[in-house]
Amino acid sequence: LQHVKEPEVCKQSCIYLHEIYKNKPGTCPNSTHLAPFNECTALCHLDGDCPETKKCCIEGCSRQCLKPRGKNLNLLPIPTGISVQERKRKRSVIVRWVMQQMSRNQANSNANLYVIQWRWSLHKDGTSMSDWQTIVTVC
Repeated sequence: LQHVKEPEVCKQSCIYLHEIYKNKPGTCPNSTHLAPFNECTALCHLDGDCPETKKCCIEGCSRQCLKPRGKNLNLLPIPTGISVQERKRKRSVIVRWVMQQMSRNQANSNANLYVIQWRWSLHKDGTSMSDWQTIVTVC
């Protein structure tokens, strides 16, 4: 945190990242709209155990990853104009993006984190992609 311009903001963002691993935005869907799940299994324990935006929801005696209802209004809008420029000598890349207009809640939030992830495939058409891997989290 020593090289960060605003260490307290960065610290709060890291706390938020830890909290969001435990409890992702949104709520679990009503169990009345779900297909019956007869098996008693624990496919997850925390929301962070689930891929992408899915949440760990209790259904009967089971825990399973499900797409949530609603969203957190403090989450930043997804950027556009994402470009990746490979650097020749340092075996690294420069990632740029354009931020969308933020609401007042988003601008006032202490949780402005940018998580850069990647996944890959052996096929050009993108079939059988790997799981998402976090490369860096930027405050």
